[in-house]
Amino acid sequence: YHTFVNGDMESFSEYVAKRRIEYIVSELKRNPKANLQALFSYAGFRQRSTAYRNFQKIMGVTLTEYLENLK
Repeated sequence: YHTFVNGDMESFSEYVAKRRIEYIVSELKRNPKANLQALFSYAGFRQRSTAYRNFQKIMGVTLTEYLENLK
């Protein structure tokens, strides 16, 4: 199945991953020292590697790079 959001065609899993990463980003903006494993879990990621991979795919930078830029 595909969803049509803001003119973009994406699969349901891509849509869900994007929303999960948006949640993580919003929480990190509020608290850059938040527990990453807890954020991944709250966002719905079961594996850290999946969260990292999706973060880089969606944000265009690694999570480490993103966190460094928040400082």
